[in-house]
Amino acid sequence: MKKQQSIVCFTVALVAFAFAQLRGADAQCTAATLKGPYSAVSQGIQTGPLTTVPVAITDSCIFDGIGTVSCTSTQSVDGVVQTITSSGNYSLGPTCDGILVLNVTFGGEDEPGETRNYKISAASDGSRATSLRTDFGQNVSAVYNKTAAGICSNATLNGSYQWSSQGMQKVGLGLVTVPQLQAWTINFDGHGGTTGSGTQVQDGVVLTGNYTGTYNVSANCMGTYTATINLSNDTSEIRSFSFIVNPDGSGIIATRKDAGSTRAGVATRR
Repeated sequence: MKKQQSIVCFTVALVAFAFAQLRGADAQCTAATLKGPYSAVSQGIQTGPLTTVPVAITDSCIFDGIGTVSCTSTQSVDGVVQTITSSGNYSLGPTCDGILVLNVTFGGEDEPGETRNYKISAASDGSRATSLRTDFGQNVSAVYNKTAAGICSNATLNGSYQWSSQGMQKVGLGLVTVPQLQAWTINFDGHGGTTGSGTQVQDGVVLTGNYTGTYNVSANCMGTYTATINLSNDTSEIRSFSFIVNPDGSGIIATRKDAGSTRAGVATRR
């Protein structure tokens, strides 16, 4: 649990710093400051009376500029992965601080939804925003970046990208959760194929590796990616991700979909 809390403290510290950097001295914001498509990566921990579990989420959201927002997201909570949808309201004051309230619907027919509350802070030019969830027991922060509008395909991802991610991984019989960080070079061929190599650190153990895989990008710029990873300790595994790509192909954000893994990351084109 201390390892999870250390990662979250570092993440929250970065978001707090981002809050301070977003606002200029003469910032003047309204709901219209946030308008259009945004992608976001959220990470943190969820605490309860007996457990503390990791959380990782990727979001594709549309802010309408007058106070309404809708999102499609992939979330992993303690290695349990779900696709969720949400809609709600937001407001920004002149100082570019505000609130965001999302009403979340889960995939299961019998699973009740929930309301999530956030503090948000936006850049005065609307290019990005940060959020902190304020519900009890939810220590989760996010960074939103505005993306270009457009239609995507496999050709949107083409070239070499630098991938980095952090999160938690269940090991053994799933009773122990350890930190995992990765840095990879990913080569997308523009036709649905990919190769790459990089480094993984899991609970302090450093491994190198390489992989081959396939990906598919839908017109709405959301996609999936599956790769076979070969590591330097002579082990291999198949890993799957859900991702959101910027329509100009400049980068992606992704959440790992495999059970037992709670990890999100960002890839930027070189």
